[in-house]
Amino acid sequence: MFIGLLKLELRLSGCSSLKQKRQTLNAIKDRFGKHKNVAVTESNFNDVHQRAELSFICMSNDKSLIEAMLAKISHFCGCEVDAQIVNEYVEWL
Repeated sequence: MFIGLLKLELRLSGCSSLKQKRQTLNAIKDRFGKHKNVAVTESNFNDVHQRAELSFICMSNDKSLIEAMLAKISHFCGCEVDAQIVNEYVEWL
């Protein structure tokens, strides 16, 4: 069993309130939180409206599936969401 942890620190320059931040983050959580092998949570900067850190955990018997899923998550957050990835961290547990 392989477990991959992806932490993304995001700059949300378009968010001027915590409500807008939650809407942006919920779009990401809704997209990937429904996958049976993925868990997502906001892990830092909870009260700062222009920064966020999301942590994604992915589990599988096939490491290449995890790598593909984490790459898909990173690409989505960097390209399809109004956010800029400031820092990206991957760890294998």
